[in-house]
Amino acid sequence: MGKELFLFHQFVQFIYSIRVVWIQLQGLNVPGVAVAVIGEDEVILAKGYGYRDIDKKKPMTADTLLAIGSSSKAFTTFAMGSLVDKGKLDWEEPVRTYIPWFRLYDPFASEHLTPRDLVTHRSGLPRHDLVWYNNDKSSRKELVQKLAYLKPTADLRTRFQYNNLMFLTAGYLVEVLTGKTWENAVQALGLANKNGTPLPELLVLHAADLNLGYEKDWLAEAIKQKEKGKEMDKEAREKKSTRPR
Repeated sequence: MGKELFLFHQFVQFIYSIRVVWIQLQGLNVPGVAVAVIGEDEVILAKGYGYRDIDKKKPMTADTLLAIGSSSKAFTTFAMGSLVDKGKLDWEEPVRTYIPWFRLYDPFASEHLTPRDLVTHRSGLPRHDLVWYNNDKSSRKELVQKLAYLKPTADLRTRFQYNNLMFLTAGYLVEVLTGKTWENAVQALGLANKNGTPLPELLVLHAADLNLGYEKDWLAEAIKQKEKGKEMDKEAREKKSTRPR
């Protein structure tokens, strides 16, 4: 009975969430979203809302493929945690223990940076995103090697500075310790689609169910909101001027 009550409670929460989803879609101008609700290892809901293609009115589904974005960071830390559980990785050991040639611009950070530092944004490095963004020529190992030439803006563990390159390094560390690519390593942990289909085959299977995203014209939206504000001010002045004195 306890499980049934729990699932009923989850269902009620789900109904409320649906309303929230639709409100957020409209308020944030988001074309579509895929939502999953899980309770006690059971999938209560897997559903798409809105559109994956606005122009062609193609609906978002539970299986629509979207850009993974920084969700990959959670996959990376999960993979690292699994390696810790197996005794293959220690959060507090220097990265150099596992990658002897690893080097940062700062010699002290080179010697003391740990796996935990990699995933907590406290390496001392600013973003340096132009090193990797749209760089399809450098391998992950080569990108990690480039860290030796990137200047920090803070000492190790003194400031939070969001850094994608540190997570890339964490992903490469997973590759070194598992002997697999990052993709294969996380899929081996069950972090794949519901059928465990490898990514290349998944892209082929769902080629017709892809969402490539939409770019919002923020300038046009700002102008639109400004004009809307002017109209509201005008209406308010007109109402005020017609009030009996």
